[in-house]
Amino acid sequence: MVELSLRRGGWRRWRVLVVAALMLMMAAAPLHANARESYRNGVTAYEAGRFADAVRWLQQAIAERPEARAANLIRSAYMPHYHLGLALAGAGDCRAALRAWQTAESQGVVRRAPAEYAELRRQRERCQSKIQALDALRQRAQADLDQAGRSADALDGLRRSAELGPVWQQTFAGRYSDAREMLAKAGRALSRAENDAAIRKAEAMAQRAADEMQQLLQDATQRRDVRRRATADAIGTLREIESRGRALLARLASLAPYPPGLAQRVTTVEEQLARVAELAKPNAPLSQLMNGVEALESAIERLEKAGTAPPLPLRRAAESYLRGDYAAVLETLTDLRYSTWRARSQICLLRAAAGYALWTLELRQDTDRAAQVADDIRLCGELEPAVEPDPRYFSPAFVAYYAQVLDPSSAPLVPLDAPAADDGFDPAADDADVAATRADDLVPASDVDAESAAADEAAADAGGVRGPRP
Repeated sequence: MVELSLRRGGWRRWRVLVVAALMLMMAAAPLHANARESYRNGVTAYEAGRFADAVRWLQQAIAERPEARAANLIRSAYMPHYHLGLALAGAGDCRAALRAWQTAESQGVVRRAPAEYAELRRQRERCQSKIQALDALRQRAQADLDQAGRSADALDGLRRSAELGPVWQQTFAGRYSDAREMLAKAGRALSRAENDAAIRKAEAMAQRAADEMQQLLQDATQRRDVRRRATADAIGTLREIESRGRALLARLASLAPYPPGLAQRVTTVEEQLARVAELAKPNAPLSQLMNGVEALESAIERLEKAGTAPPLPLRRAAESYLRGDYAAVLETLTDLRYSTWRARSQICLLRAAAGYALWTLELRQDTDRAAQVADDIRLCGELEPAVEPDPRYFSPAFVAYYAQVLDPSSAPLVPLDAPAADDGFDPAADDADVAATRADDLVPASDVDAESAAADEAAADAGGVRGPRP
């Protein structure tokens, strides 16, 4: 009887355990059913190419039931991390896909599914190759950003330079601000980029920022160099005029005490000469230096009261140009120097016009000559901002090209690729006598009268240049 009672007690305990297990299974069934449904939805979305939906469904399935389950007689396999990796790879997020596949492998179920495991390895190799390519792309984007940053630093130095500081605001400030903003946006985009599309977009932005900064640096450096040459030229001119002024005062010293009119002019020259040391500093503003040279030159000219014929080399260059002998113009003007602003501007103008004519006759094939013509025009513009070629003596094509080089935003008056003869302008049609007569108009004598000026000062009112100095 005791033994029977023990058996009956054991049976009751067994029944309690079985009922409890069944209740737990029944409670867990809805949860697992929801995970299965999310899993099936995710797989269906992946097979349809809706990768974002697939990722969302599979992440939901993992949240409900993260463990993989092998297939049995009743249910198919449940491998949510494997399929999540496929969906993430399809969406372009290979790094997250690799993490999902690593979890799937650690759970072991996918390793026992030959087809799925082979697909996992194949997709993983593809993702690893993609990641390597994207890392290289990211490195290129970072290199572009670094290059743009170096260009920006160089531009900051140019912005503070004596040559560009006075003209930075009106010439480069807007482009520099836009390039800086483009660089900042590219940096933010690259720092946030995780997938294929985002990295490629950030790399394109970084390259545009680097290109714009580099172009801006080239333009600003070129403008700095032109102004630097103009400043050096202006200082040299100032020193030449200073020597001329001091020599003039020495010659007139024997006339002291001066008559009232002469005394006033002598005093003006002395005052202007006293300013030379301050004006001739390398970091002096170009506009201030040019104004000082103009004032000193004007004071000396009034004191000299001179009116002489144009200097012979400049006259010969003008005659050669009007005869169409452009090579002779360049040969005559090589290393030719005069101290008056207008004579120097006349040299720039004749040299640029002759070079332009040769460039056109050579079918515009010589890029070095084109660059020299542009440099001559820019230097002439720095020396005399109000200069414009007189269309009576220069072809419409050259007049338009001159304006376009100084202001690239201006529309050319004639197509710049049109042959020179197309505009009907042919200075070479003049014979020697006519060329000589027209040369008198192109480089006329000074309009002041005369005691004792040097011949190299007589081009002060050169007729090929129109417009007053500002």
